Amino acid sequence: MTDQMPPGQPGNLPGTPPDPYQTPAPEPGFGAPQPDGGFGAPQPDAGFGAPPVDSGFGAPPAGYPTDSGFGAPPADAGFAAPTADAGYGGAPAGFQQPSPYGAVPVYGGAYGAPMAVAVPVDSQGRPMAEWWQRAVAMLIDLIVTGIPSVVIAVIVLAVTTTTTTDVFGGSYSSTSVFGWLFGEYVLPFCILVLYLGVLDGGAKGQTLGKMAMGIATRDADSGGQIGVGKGVLRGFVYTVGWYFFFVPGLLNALWPLWDPKRQAISDKAANSVVVRVK
Repeated sequence: MTDQMPPGQPGNLPGTPPDPYQTPAPEPGFGAPQPDGGFGAPQPDAGFGAPPVDSGFGAPPAGYPTDSGFGAPPADAGFAAPTADAGYGGAPAGFQQPSPYGAVPVYGGAYGAPMAVAVPVDSQGRPMAEWWQRAVAMLIDLIVTGIPSVVIAVIVLAVTTTTTTDVFGGSYSSTSVFGWLFGEYVLPFCILVLYLGVLDGGAKGQTLGKMAMGIATRDADSGGQIGVGKGVLRGFVYTVGWYFFFVPGLLNALWPLWDPKRQAISDKAANSVVVRVK
């Protein structure tokens, strides 16, 4: 009877030593995959690190737009990019986006720009003179008219002064009331009124003081010259307040500070304005 090897056991006959060059049959063990699975062998439908067909690590939940990826914004919006009406980081309506180089944003106008102040103008669009310009012009005019007034007053007083010698040989001087009033008040008053009337009422409407300050007296309606008649009236109202009634004269001089057209009371009497011409 012939000895046979156990079925499925390749190798040597019974009683013979094993062949050292023969590969032993594989046996189930550590690291060897089993037919139906084993350590490290992925399952057909799932495994470690293998995402399912409809979900996986980092996949967005159900309902999230499928046209965006991890960290990518939807197609109709962007991170920090505002939409037409609003968005994350978007500016409100009417806000002007500043320059990326640190430029100051503009809120309806240049930053730091001063507010425009309305300046009253005459019928020809010329700006009215400032109060300080009128004051300096008048100061110059008073100096101009004051020098001849003093000279003429001295002459008048000298003419009207008489010297009398008494019985004891003494002498004394006396000036007539007329000479005193005329030299001290009437003559300077008339000189100033005529000076203002003729020059302010002339074609240029400028006294020497107004020429120096670049201002002129003009008619409030037509913008032209006021004429000598109105010029004298204007000068009379201005001068009489100072010579005989100090407070009205001071009030007249200060009136342009709060008047809408920067007119003094003397301007209103002659329907005139003082404008800047240069």
